[in-house]
Amino acid sequence: MLSFLWSDATNRHNRKLFHNCTRLVHTCGEDPAVRFAMIETVEETGLIVFSATSALVREITKSTGVELRYFGNYHLVLETGHLVNQEEASNCDELNELKCGCEGDETLKNLPLTELQYNQCIQVVDAVASYFTEWLDGIYNMMIQCN
Repeated sequence: MLSFLWSDATNRHNRKLFHNCTRLVHTCGEDPAVRFAMIETVEETGLIVFSATSALVREITKSTGVELRYFGNYHLVLETGHLVNQEEASNCDELNELKCGCEGDETLKNLPLTELQYNQCIQVVDAVASYFTEWLDGIYNMMIQCN
């Protein structure tokens, strides 16, 4: 498993994902609202990915006794804090309690955005989603080729 995770082929997909996200941070400007949208999108994507992998990891652990901590519930719980409500997320043990992290923050939900900010936020969210889709598709295709 580790050789797969850290192979040159896998790292090519990881490097591209991180390069794209890093470039986006530098190109989305200094606007905190736009950067916040980007960070929350990355965190929400992590929640989706680790929710899916943690279910698989539970099955693997059950059948093999091997705990894959990174892809399991341990990492999933860490991914739910985002930039707000970190303490609540760190105390969450149950998968059904996991949420985005900013559901209760009315200030963020009601943050007034200009039309330009709104459009930039949409572009950033779409870009991050595209980067992660490309990353997961690349890893999936690589795994299919290995079988």
